[in-house]
Amino acid sequence: MGRFIQNLMKNKRGSLIDILYMIIGLFMLALTIILVFFALTKINDKIQETGTFTNESEQIIQNFEDRYINIFDIGFLVIMIALFISVIVTAFYIDVHPIFFGISVLLLISFLVISAILSNTFFDIVGNDLLSTEASQFIVIPFIMNHFVALIVIMSFIVLGVMYAKTRMGEF
Repeated sequence: MGRFIQNLMKNKRGSLIDILYMIIGLFMLALTIILVFFALTKINDKIQETGTFTNESEQIIQNFEDRYINIFDIGFLVIMIALFISVIVTAFYIDVHPIFFGISVLLLISFLVISAILSNTFFDIVGNDLLSTEASQFIVIPFIMNHFVALIVIMSFIVLGVMYAKTRMGEF
């Protein structure tokens, strides 16, 4: 088993593109969580209205809807932190020469533009009259998406620091 894991992890290194994957993944996850909650509330409303299900079934669906926001709002935060930590850990394994620092900064600036566009797109979608009621019940997801660019700036500078700090330790 140990040899399998060693072979799996052999030559697995991160890259700056991991930050872009994290940005797109967080955007898609936030949007998916809110869209699923929208569908869940509509389905639950119909189930509660029809009366064709048993009281126990109706109660189970209602309990899930009541807990959905707490579970997925905090879950989104946990996933974001886990992704950030994984990007930092994989960034440590990137061998870069200091001459590429300028290119890295330009690449990260383009990522910031993309994160700003996705943040605005998120609020355009959830600000729709159809979704605004359900989206307003979440606390963490809108907060993170509202401060998405600032969070990505902080994360990006930490990743750059981790990548280029190795050169100061005498690796190059």
